[in-house]
Amino acid sequence: MKKILPRLSEKKWYSKTRYGYARGGEPVHFVANIRRYYDILTWVTQPQLEGDQVAEGKLLVPGIDKTKPAQEPAPL
Repeated sequence: MKKILPRLSEKKWYSKTRYGYARGGEPVHFVANIRRYYDILTWVTQPQLEGDQVAEGKLLVPGIDKTKPAQEPAPL
């Protein structure tokens, strides 16, 4: 649908439809905005974790490297 709806604003396509011209790009942008907002809400409502817990967890945290750092031996 993301590729098809914008075609309804082209004469080649809207002349073949029952209701004619439609601003097909608007619903595509509308749905993209809703999905972006949903992603933000799910990210914001995730429980806040400390550094070690983030590395062990499977939560998506943008920009965080989830690999554990190498343990250095304690000095003698």
